[in-house]
Amino acid sequence: MNALHSISPAPYQSSLKEKKNKLGFHSHSSYQATLREYLDSLDKNSPEKVWIKAHVQKLMAVYYTNLDPIQDMIASLYSPDKRGNPATKPFAIIRSMLLMLEFREISIEKWAERVRTEPILAIFSGFGFSRPPCNSTYYKLLERLEDGPYQRKCAHRVLPSEMRRKRSKERPPCRKPDKKQVKEKEPVPPPALEALAKEIRLRQREPLPGDLEKRLNEMLMEVAIKPSAEKGLIGDIEKLTITGDGSTLPSGANRFGKPTCECHKQGDYKCDHKRIYSDPDAQWGWDNQVKGFVFGYRYDQLVCSEKGHDLPMYLSIDSANAHEALMCMKMVERFQKQNQTLLPGASIAEIGLDAIHDANAFYHFLYDRKIQYAIPYAKTPAKCLTLGNLTVNSQGIPLCKAGLPMRCIGLNRQKKRAYCCPVKRPARRNKERVYVTYREECPLEALCQPGSILGPIVSIAPETDPRVHPEIPRGSKEYRRLLDLRSGCERSNSMKKQYYRLKYDKGRTMPYTFIKLALASILEHVKVWVRKKYESVEDKDDLLSLFE
Repeated sequence: MNALHSISPAPYQSSLKEKKNKLGFHSHSSYQATLREYLDSLDKNSPEKVWIKAHVQKLMAVYYTNLDPIQDMIASLYSPDKRGNPATKPFAIIRSMLLMLEFREISIEKWAERVRTEPILAIFSGFGFSRPPCNSTYYKLLERLEDGPYQRKCAHRVLPSEMRRKRSKERPPCRKPDKKQVKEKEPVPPPALEALAKEIRLRQREPLPGDLEKRLNEMLMEVAIKPSAEKGLIGDIEKLTITGDGSTLPSGANRFGKPTCECHKQGDYKCDHKRIYSDPDAQWGWDNQVKGFVFGYRYDQLVCSEKGHDLPMYLSIDSANAHEALMCMKMVERFQKQNQTLLPGASIAEIGLDAIHDANAFYHFLYDRKIQYAIPYAKTPAKCLTLGNLTVNSQGIPLCKAGLPMRCIGLNRQKKRAYCCPVKRPARRNKERVYVTYREECPLEALCQPGSILGPIVSIAPETDPRVHPEIPRGSKEYRRLLDLRSGCERSNSMKKQYYRLKYDKGRTMPYTFIKLALASILEHVKVWVRKKYESVEDKDDLLSLFE
């Protein structure tokens, strides 16, 4: 069972208002007002003000991140009991982790120590002038996010974090696969996709499971996606253009594991006895970018690359040996379900994916949801295929009796793509548009329907063969545009792995890596807002105008 999944907790009786008071929650406007008072109190040439100017855009990213929409979700993670010490400002810890990523720090231990020794970081995090917490408090909040809403302890219920720690770490040796035996873009076996598509249809009316993936994507939606949509950065939410791509992140665990036998003392270092791996979720998986195998995790995301910005819309994570096509199918289904409650009216209209998603089951899955797609071939079909009574080429274009590709004339009234005789084409004669027949271009030197302007005409419905004959014709301008947008998804991957340095994270817990990915995705949205704000201010030395 995946460590990230859990059963949705039962409703609990508590007052969110009391919880917020216990958590010491301060609204976003209150947090901003406190910071403006602090900035106003600084001298013009004070070291603090000079340091703020040097890192102003990083600090602005946290300043403009409004956590008010998720206050109910964070409050639900804590006990309503009034006894005991109050929690240590969880919203300040979230801001502190956003700052950690902005300052390109990947170690929570080192960052927590830095915040405790640099008061200005504590102030911008929201801790005020009180002493910031140690690193264990950060990890406790991550654990609460993993476990979900608070429930009283019960012998019949195991928390996801407890399940993760109690999972057996002993398993057979995870030897690195042979690179020569692996095809880079080998499509997923059809039975696996067909089985997943069938399972999705059976669970179509079921709500989303209350797991970590749901909580983090709700956080991304409320804190980042909705404000970006209000600012017009995503385009028409009712007809979203999405691209999908995945990548791998290495685990900090030892890929060789710790032996449970003493065969190594006899000189046998490749025995088949079980080994102990500190990270039970890490597996070997192929990374097409590095052209090699990575021991760790695979994350997949949906990105909206509209108006020059690459904005993450949904995230998922699994072991590195998980297939991207299976992950993407789950993401599309969960994203559509999430939008029904959090962003009503939002729907995917177009999606661009790479060749690893080239499978008939995936095409039918997208077609059933009325999503137009652009997916290149993983393996080019034969030159001529049989489609009912028609013969078509590898691009899905029907061939006439003479063997020429017929000319596409658009969609007919039944929404089927229509094709006409290839030697009958429009032309300009005396500034008028007329149809001209070029009989000499026909290999048969004869017309099949001489009395027709365009005939013979044939039409092909997309459901006949959605792989060879998609709604967006292969090679068309729209098809190339969708494929070109995939570079935005690759830039988002590079942002997470290189700029925020998650590729170099030595963590050995997949849920914690997932949380860092979600926070980095939020910052990708906020950085666009900050850039626009920073460019609109004329006097960059006036901090109060930057932190309005």
